[in-house]
Amino acid sequence: MSEGKYTKVGTALFAWEPYLAVRRESSDAAHLWLALYASAPAKLLIPGLWMGGVGTMADASRLTFHECVHALDLLCERGLAEFDPKTQLLRLTALPDKSEAAPNQACLLGWWSRRQGLPDCGVRERHLDLMAWLTLPIKPSKRSTGLEMQRAWDNTWGAALHARAGLSFPASQVPVLGAAKPNQLDLLSSPPNRDGGGDRQGDGRGDRPEEVEVLVEERGRGAGEGDPDHRLWAAVLASASEGITVQNFDMWLAPLQCQREDTQLRVIAPSEFHAQWVKNNYLRQLQAAVDQQAPGLRIAI
Repeated sequence: MSEGKYTKVGTALFAWEPYLAVRRESSDAAHLWLALYASAPAKLLIPGLWMGGVGTMADASRLTFHECVHALDLLCERGLAEFDPKTQLLRLTALPDKSEAAPNQACLLGWWSRRQGLPDCGVRERHLDLMAWLTLPIKPSKRSTGLEMQRAWDNTWGAALHARAGLSFPASQVPVLGAAKPNQLDLLSSPPNRDGGGDRQGDGRGDRPEEVEVLVEERGRGAGEGDPDHRLWAAVLASASEGITVQNFDMWLAPLQCQREDTQLRVIAPSEFHAQWVKNNYLRQLQAAVDQQAPGLRIAI
């Protein structure tokens, strides 16, 4: 941060629990995360990506080198960042809201061009998930009809996602705007990188935004829809989603998978941090939903 400037951030950040949890644990880690997200150097690439070593991170966050090393270790341990020392490419695994979404197809294509110039590594590939969360579903706006944006997505980021999943998705077959993408959640469910801040923030007191209903509906689709465990888990999520904001549902519940083992329903989370958070905050709600769908089964996370 040699110029000493930061960009504006949305108010959702200061109610976003992953950031608040890190800030309670280490102010240095919180300063580093904020620099990686909102400092001027962070805006030179693509939302959620940072190119540079620990020295540049320390400069942007105004930490000493050793403070930055410890802060970076903590962010990686808590699943909020991933850093490849060899390529010096870092990705944030989650963002507090979708304020960084591309406003039009030109911006989306520009980001794609920058991405193609980055080192080919796992960090770059896993960043596709964050871009999908940030961009989908595509809706018309004042700056774009939506159709051009959809084509730009399908020819770049969308094609890369489908290629990674081994799926065929010809660019000429542009989906109808607003239609659910049948494999969207399966493509996005690996890392805990979706907080679902979206265009709306709820207060968590009984509101059920339309986005949550769409996520629940899509959770019941996909390659595993004929599997009884898959159908059961989709029904559990549908019940447990009552009263949960789209931000919390998309961040914590949507990535979860389940496996039935005798009298247990084992819930599989993307990381230990994610599993512990769900256990501390949603275990009772999930168990109540399981009791409705399959009495006698116990949740194990």
